[in-house]
Amino acid sequence: MPQLTSLVDADLDWQENQGQLLVMARDNPDPLLDLPWQITAQQLNISDGRWNWNLSGMPMSGRVGLRVDNWQQGLEKATFTGRPQCSDSGDAGKGNAVLNLGRAGSAWKTATCRFT
Repeated sequence: MPQLTSLVDADLDWQENQGQLLVMARDNPDPLLDLPWQITAQQLNISDGRWNWNLSGMPMSGRVGLRVDNWQQGLEKATFTGRPQCSDSGDAGKGNAVLNLGRAGSAWKTATCRFT
């Protein structure tokens, strides 16, 4: 797994019930992670999150949306819904993968994920 060659800074902006987590490598102007979020007593929501990983000839980036219901009740009672996406390109061409996460509770620890 390629590793970062510089230090990383994380900035968490928080105002009222929303904010943004921004993670930047010091030697790169593009964020490694940009997660705008909103939170209530019942739900944590990340919408239009973005990530970027461009190391060792493996340029990858993507988006993420995630909703966690009942987050204050712990992982056992929380339910997750989301859609992570990954794109890459290199000498062999381009690729894109999208994973839709349906409503999943604590069963996600032992669930089987079949790819066809």
